[in-house]
Amino acid sequence: MDHNNERDFQLLRQAESFMRQHQMTEPGSHVIAGVSGGADSICMLLVLLHLRDVFKYEVSVVHVEHGIRGEAAHKDAAFVSSFCRASGIECHIRHFQVPEYARAHGMSEEEAGRCLRYQAFAEEKKRFCGKMVRIAVAHNLEDHAETMLFHLARGTGIQGLASIAPVRGDIIRPLLQVSRVQIETYLSQVGQFVRMRRMRATHIAEIRFVIRYCPCFWMSTIARQSTCIRRRSSCVRSMAI
Repeated sequence: MDHNNERDFQLLRQAESFMRQHQMTEPGSHVIAGVSGGADSICMLLVLLHLRDVFKYEVSVVHVEHGIRGEAAHKDAAFVSSFCRASGIECHIRHFQVPEYARAHGMSEEEAGRCLRYQAFAEEKKRFCGKMVRIAVAHNLEDHAETMLFHLARGTGIQGLASIAPVRGDIIRPLLQVSRVQIETYLSQVGQFVRMRRMRATHIAEIRFVIRYCPCFWMSTIARQSTCIRRRSSCVRSMAI
C-alpha cells in the first residue's frame, strides 16, 4: 500500500484533529488497538499507524477470538496477525469461550464478549507498566448515533443522551466522528482488504441493523446533537463544582 498521499485524505485529517482536540495520546505513550479485522478496526489501525509519527506514540494490537464463529473466526485472527506482521507491530491473539462465559454469568453473548474484550485489554496494558497506555476502539459516527437512540428508547437522562465519550479513562475512540461511508471510501482509496463478518441474528443485532441503515443525514444529525449535549453536560458539571 502506498502511504505517500495518505495525508491528503479527509478522514486522516479529521481523525488527527479529533485526537488532538481530545488529547487522546501524549509523546512516549503506547496505544493498544483492539482490532477485529473488520472495516472499522482496520481503518482505525491504519490511522493510528499513519499518525504515530505525528503524536509520537507506539502501537500494538490485541485481537479477541470469541469462540463463536468457528473457522471464520480463526481466519479473522490469521488475517489480523498477518496484517500486523506486515506492518511491523506486535499482535496478541486472545481466545475466549463467550457462550460459556455468558451462561455462567447470566448475561447476553454481546455483553459477555464486551466484558472479555476489555478484560483482554486490561491484561495487555499490564505489559507496559510505567508508560501512559491508551486502548483504542473503533466506534464510529453510526455507533455514536445508535447508542443515543438505544438510550432514548430505554429512557435516559442527559448522560445517556450524550452517548459515547471520545475518551473515557484509558479508552480512546479516534473514529467517533467518522462515518461508515468515509471508512469504506478510505479503505477503497488505499486498496485495503478487510474481513467481512456475518451479523449474528440476535434481537439487538437486528435492531442495530435497522438503525445503522437509516439515512446518513439523520445519523450525522443525531451524533452532532449528542456531542452538543455532552459538551453542555460537562459545562454544567464544571459550574457545579
